[in-house]
Formats: sequence, C-alpha cells, structure tokens
Amino acid sequence: MPEYSLVAMLDDYEIVYFDSTLQRTVPRQQWMADSFDNHHWDAIAITMAGFHGLVRGNAEIFYRQQHGASSVFFVQGMCGCELNSDNSTEGFIKFGYDGEDAYVFDKDRLSWIAVNPEFQTLADRWNANTFMNKYFKTLLEKDCVKWLLIYLRAGREALQRKVAPEVFIGKRSDGDRVLRVSCLVSGFYPWAIEVTWLGNGEEVADIESSDVLPNQDMTYRALKT
Repeated sequence: MPEYSLVAMLDDYEIVYFDSTLQRTVPRQQWMADSFDNHHWDAIAITMAGFHGLVRGNAEIFYRQQHGASSVFFVQGMCGCELNSDNSTEGFIKFGYDGEDAYVFDKDRLSWIAVNPEFQTLADRWNANTFMNKYFKTLLEKDCVKWLLIYLRAGREALQRKVAPEVFIGKRSDGDRVLRVSCLVSGFYPWAIEVTWLGNGEEVADIESSDVLPNQDMTYRALKT
C-alpha cells in the first residue's frame, strides 16, 4: 500500500491516478490518454508529489505533538471545483484525519476553519502560511476551473451521452394477495432521475426508495417498492 495516493474524478469518471510508489500519473480513461501528451502527465505528477510533501509535513508535526513519534495515522483530503449551469463556480478543500472531519478551507476569507476543536492548532498552522492560502484560492477559482473545462471537452462524448433506463417490475405474493411490488430502473446515464409510482393516475405516497447506485458499466440503477 503506497504512503500517498490520489484519484481525480470528473463527474462520474475516475480520470487520473497517482501514488508515491509509482511516482507517475496514470490516465484512467482512454479519452484522457488520447487527448494529452507525456509532458502533461509529467507536470501533473510534479504537482501531486508537491501536495504529498505539503500534507505529510504538516500532518507529521501535528501528530507527533499529539500522539508521539511512533503513531500511525491516516490523512484524507478532497479538493475540487464545480461549474454550475449559470456559469458560476464553487471550490472546496477539506481534510480529515483517521476518518474524522478536521478542517476546511474558506477561499473567500483565505482561512482554514477547524470543524473539530482538536484540530484548531493544525488549522492555525495552515493559516499562518498566507502565501500558500493565496495559492489555494487561485487553484480553486482559476486553475481548477480552467482544467475542468479542458477535461470536459476531452471527454465530451462520454460525459454528455444519454442512456435511457430499462424498467423491471417484480412482485412478492402470498397466494392471490400481492404483498409488495418493486420497480428496478437500471442502465441509465447520467445519474439524475426521478421515478414515481402511480395508482389510478395519482402519485402513490410512502414509497420506499433506494439511493441511485452505480453499475459496473458506468450506468446507474435505482429501486422503488
């Protein structure tokens, strides 16, 4: 298991993988591999390795202060941006330690906010680096959005495809009495869908519904009973 690994997602697709053992960036979709040359992947690898050093350095100092030099711990992080239908954008950076939410970055105030008092000293440590926080703001508001648009163009065919669902109806009976009727809607893309039971033309309330779940072929499924 590598000390550090990073996965990049674009909508529903894993598009890039990097870890500290490989020390290189691996495109996960063929349309990503076809769209960019080796210089692109080498540049990303340098950036991802830089994040590794930044996170590791701060995390080790914190955990040695809190738990001693021999502690084993896990750091989880999420960084990304979103492009809304009105062309407005949002950006986020979040960190967790050993499965517990720790602190988040407020790009408008250029500050880290501890979501648990235990991590306030670590948030203060990051807040002291004003140059780095300005970099994170630029990363979220400009660089991330720029590459989001570039990658969206590269994966347009896959990302903008529309696949209609198949519908399967099943029932559980006790003799002539129907105990439960289920509707499985599967094989659709993108994930957003609304499934409604109708009885005599009217919407039926109190329906049990599963979350929208992924299939192995990059489509989705949902169940209503």
